[in-house]
Amino acid sequence: MRLINFDSIPRWYGDNRYIISGYRAPNPSILYCIRSLFVLHNESGNIFTHMAGALLFSIQWYHTIGCQRNKSYTADDTLVMNGMFGLCVNFHHYLMYTYYDYNHRLDYLGIALVLNMAQISWLYYGFYDDLMVRKVYISISLLLGGVLISVTLLDRFSESYFRRYRAIIFLSKGLYGNS
Repeated sequence: MRLINFDSIPRWYGDNRYIISGYRAPNPSILYCIRSLFVLHNESGNIFTHMAGALLFSIQWYHTIGCQRNKSYTADDTLVMNGMFGLCVNFHHYLMYTYYDYNHRLDYLGIALVLNMAQISWLYYGFYDDLMVRKVYISISLLLGGVLISVTLLDRFSESYFRRYRAIIFLSKGLYGNS
């Protein structure tokens, strides 16, 4: 597999001018994406950390179903949580490298969805016995998540100029969920 430099990539693909080499060429082939797993490139760390997360979630899901030690939630609950995570990870890695310039926005959408799903699940179980507090926190989380998703999908916001603002919004959403 031939890696390309920043000067050779399409405008939509080059979000960071400081990363000058090691790019995978945009390609709509799933086989190409699978082959790229065995080549060291500038997104190898991102891919393998996503795969490790998917593996850990799969192990947790299997353990939850197999042991059934915690009866307060069912296998269906964990299937939904882990299924959303798995869908986002697969979408990110296989559809990101096609020829369509809107995929970076879809990448950010996937990150926003994972953030929202993670926050909602711990809020749901964290406030399981206090319905009113749970509803308030989940409503605030959904509102912030809706703003994050809306801004993420705007054409203008996907430009490199707004990278700092994207980071601030994602950081704010993450800090809300972890404070």
